[in-house]
Amino acid sequence: MISTKSWWKFEADEEKHWDDVWKDHWKGKNLSDLLSSTQSCPEASIVFRAIDSAERVLEAGCGFGQWVIAASQRGALAVGIDLHRGPMSVTHDAHPSLPLIQADLVAVPFSDGEFDVILSFGVVEHFEAGFEPLLAEKSRTLQDDGTLIISVPYYNLARRVLEPFICLRRALVSHPRIRSAFGKAPYSPRRFYQYAYTGRRFRRLLRECGFESCEMLVYETEFGLTRDYPTMRALRRRSPRTFRALLSFLTWISPRTVGHMQLHRARKIASR
Repeated sequence: MISTKSWWKFEADEEKHWDDVWKDHWKGKNLSDLLSSTQSCPEASIVFRAIDSAERVLEAGCGFGQWVIAASQRGALAVGIDLHRGPMSVTHDAHPSLPLIQADLVAVPFSDGEFDVILSFGVVEHFEAGFEPLLAEKSRTLQDDGTLIISVPYYNLARRVLEPFICLRRALVSHPRIRSAFGKAPYSPRRFYQYAYTGRRFRRLLRECGFESCEMLVYETEFGLTRDYPTMRALRRRSPRTFRALLSFLTWISPRTVGHMQLHRARKIASR
């Protein structure tokens, strides 16, 4: 069974495509709520264990920079970088001294081994050609035996089992003759959005890039159950109690059944 899944969204030229992606991603979010979520989210325990023993922290792909603020509040010298200035400019209004830098994640303006912890949440999966250059840059700026906290979408069990049916549905929905028969306009092509990986596949990719995964957390089970399946979204809307019971049962079996995200605490393998 394949170990990587691809998603597409938004028809547009390449530059506008990513503008649409990030506009959609940050829509309705604000710094206050995001900062509060750092204290209660499932990944907080793993992240804070790493941050609390760190002197210098970098978040690569920081968005609003809520984790940069959280790390700074716990005594670390924290820096955030992102290619997109929009969310960072909002944070600068409230925290003008916070070091948030617009920069290319493949060529960050820092020295070799400058950080002992690097955070990267939901970033590397958006690079269609592969994330090896990004991890190489993280490895360069991370000290030997330093900690990488990284999250990517999880190719969970439900997705692997149902993928053939999703592919069949996509092929039928987009077929020109079928759409014409129902009086629908031609299907709009989509551009690449992101990958999802099985845990085994992602651990192996980390290893190939010089990192050893020491801990893995699978989370966002509700989103994992509803993202790809209109039937599940309809069930949640029409019968919330039944939906909650199903979600609880599947999560009881294992969060890996429907979890949307996986987070790894990885150690940089010391160079020899």
